[in-house]
Amino acid sequence: MNWWSVSTVKIVCWGWWSAAGNAIGELMLEVAPAYLSDIEAANVLALLCDQIGEPLDHGLAARRYAMSGDRRALHGVVL
Repeated sequence: MNWWSVSTVKIVCWGWWSAAGNAIGELMLEVAPAYLSDIEAANVLALLCDQIGEPLDHGLAARRYAMSGDRRALHGVVL
């Protein structure tokens, strides 16, 4: 079992793109730290995204947004 629980992740994701929507990006960044390449992060985040029902692309975009704070990182993601 991973250190995070799926039920906890689903609660955090409830407000996925709300005013507190950066929480999911911070979670993605905790699971796949900034020092990982995009490919390594994708490998790590694939299971998490699958378990919470979010596309991997959204998880990676949220991670990029958490790292940069630049909303352009979310370009192409349906908000």
